Amino acid sequence: MRALVSDADLIGVVETQVDRVHDAAMRLGCSVDEAYQVAQDAALELVSDLATQPETVGDLVGGLYARCRAVSRTLRSGALTPGPAVVGDEEAREVAEAVSELPERRRLAVLLLDAYGLTYAQAAVALELDVAETARTVALGRAALVESVDERVAPPLAGHDVAIGDLGQLSDGSAPAGGRFAGLRQHASGCATCAQHLGVQTRGRGMLAALPVLALDPAGRGELLERVGARAAAALPTVDEVESELAGGSAPRPLLPAWVWVAALVVAIVLGVLIGLLLQGSG
Repeated sequence: MRALVSDADLIGVVETQVDRVHDAAMRLGCSVDEAYQVAQDAALELVSDLATQPETVGDLVGGLYARCRAVSRTLRSGALTPGPAVVGDEEAREVAEAVSELPERRRLAVLLLDAYGLTYAQAAVALELDVAETARTVALGRAALVESVDERVAPPLAGHDVAIGDLGQLSDGSAPAGGRFAGLRQHASGCATCAQHLGVQTRGRGMLAALPVLALDPAGRGELLERVGARAAAALPTVDEVESELAGGSAPRPLLPAWVWVAALVVAIVLGVLIGLLLQGSG
């Protein structure tokens, strides 16, 4: 099985996400040097897996963060101490400290959705969860941040047939228009408890969106992208090769080779002639 992902597609994803991957590694407890190593190793592992076992990737962006999470576990030296990038902003520092106190999965979940802009589907791949559990993890993480920073707690949802993950999706506009969300929208519009939960979710998202990204050093970033680009060019097909393969696979392939059909047609004609001669002779 070959992944139909070009080297250009891969390097485009890495180039877009690498500063955020570095940020995620630091917020998962890595030092600056460790976070650089995590960003590089995660990208190189993604290239290798695309070339050798593409079924393990699922999604390029989500797959990159999944490998970031795995590599960071082997390298990190301790809990995050917010760095100089957030010292000058009191609320950003407070939010960063609150993020660092979340359990690892919730920490990464809220960063992926609200700081880095991933979709729930991409985050689900990164967290190795389904979308519903990802939404629940994000919503609980947001609520914990608001409780820590604002000392604000939404009332219990006991007695409500409402999932906190659904309220989280409703608050960030990712909930589908129909299905169970249609009824939830109607219920939440007249429910004070749900309204408070929606407010907490919105506040949590705002906190995370304002959190600075702890980016790579520009020189180190360039070197990393050069290494990943070279590995991708050696291991993955080009854009033209991918397009050619997709074009070739767009037409249905015959179940049997063409020569078999020609031979069958010739045999059928010969048999038809012989049967005709036999019938004439018998007549």
